[in-house]
Amino acid sequence: MKKSIALLTVTSLSLSLVTPLAAFAEEASATTDTAATSVTTPAPKPCDDRTATAEANLAKRRADADARLAERRTEADKKLRERLSEAEARLAKYRADVDARWLKNRAARDAYGYKSDAAKAAFAAYRASLDTALATRRTAIDAALAAYRTTHESALATRKAAVDAALAARRAAVDAALATWKQRCSLEGDARREANKAFYAALEAARKTFRTSLDAAQNTYKAAMDPARDTRKAAVQAAQDAYKASVKTARETLDAALKAARGTTTP
Repeated sequence: MKKSIALLTVTSLSLSLVTPLAAFAEEASATTDTAATSVTTPAPKPCDDRTATAEANLAKRRADADARLAERRTEADKKLRERLSEAEARLAKYRADVDARWLKNRAARDAYGYKSDAAKAAFAAYRASLDTALATRRTAIDAALAAYRTTHESALATRKAAVDAALAARRAAVDAALATWKQRCSLEGDARREANKAFYAALEAARKTFRTSLDAAQNTYKAAMDPARDTRKAAVQAAQDAYKASVKTARETLDAALKAARGTTTP
């Protein structure tokens, strides 16, 4: 039974997120002879054109990343549902097999016969107690599993929202840095190089903040799921213990009833 229950554990999925960063080559400022340049070096692409190309590339990379993220999330959700469905099917089969064995054993006992109506009534009461104990255990286990799944789904949704917020914040930071960086076209020499450095520094800061936010989202998910697993395990164990205690009591009651009906003779 424990093995079947354990199969319903939905393991936590780690979520991989790829966010595009614009790869902008730092513009070098060099002073060359005009005549020599016109002969040996192609005319540089205008700054505004390079900026427009960079923005177009960034937009494409973001669109591609969004598509990959959506695809990965869809696939992860599909696998999660499949595993849950398979685990539920295994648990249902296990329970059906248990019920079939019980019915077979009871039929065999009935075929053996009873020495008195009192013994037959005692066994009927015993079986009713077992049925109640089994139903109670299954109800408790089902409730524990349902509570765990609810917590898991909530934790997944919270993590997804946190990741989306982190991604949006990173892109907003990159967009702000890009808007400032675009003004470099009106600068020359050291001023333009400083603008490039500031832009790359802003990109790196956005990346680090994003990474920190992702780690925090995963830690929050883990903080929700670790106690949920412990709670589920404790609830399942409590259900098992209660079932065993009920079976023990039912057996003792049966033995007492049989002794009262037949003395110490085994039916």
